[in-house]
Amino acid sequence: LSRGLRLLSEDSVFVSPGTLKAHGIGVFLHLRTHNDCRPRDARLDAIYADAAVIRRRSGVEKFALDLRRAPELISPSPLDVAAFVYISRARRSHRGLLTRIDAKESRARLEASQAYATAQANWPEFWRRAKLVPAFVMGRARHPEIAADEIAALLG
Repeated sequence: LSRGLRLLSEDSVFVSPGTLKAHGIGVFLHLRTHNDCRPRDARLDAIYADAAVIRRRSGVEKFALDLRRAPELISPSPLDVAAFVYISRARRSHRGLLTRIDAKESRARLEASQAYATAQANWPEFWRRAKLVPAFVMGRARHPEIAADEIAALLG
């Protein structure tokens, strides 16, 4: 959001197999309460001020930002899938957070994380299209803004 992009969904995204259009519901955004993780974006200041703080089962506290108060931050329509980015737990240096992977590894990662989808009748149609989409593994940065810069650059 701080890079001029819009939210499609925080958590669940549904992709149409025949078109690779991504659909989601971008209403709430959950961000850690640590100040060092807070995006630098004046548009979110009032939303932060009114945000409830929730505690995840893991014990992590997060702001529940209600983006309905800033509809310009929410994507008004489905988006084309431009890339698959798989998040790694491994920390990476400032440069080179994104590592390109081939279609075989991308498929293995999708199959490992999306077992329900791979069992659907339209999985082969989805994969015929998806294997042509660039795929990357993204390491964890020391600050979310660094990762945001990498994603913004990828989307160009």
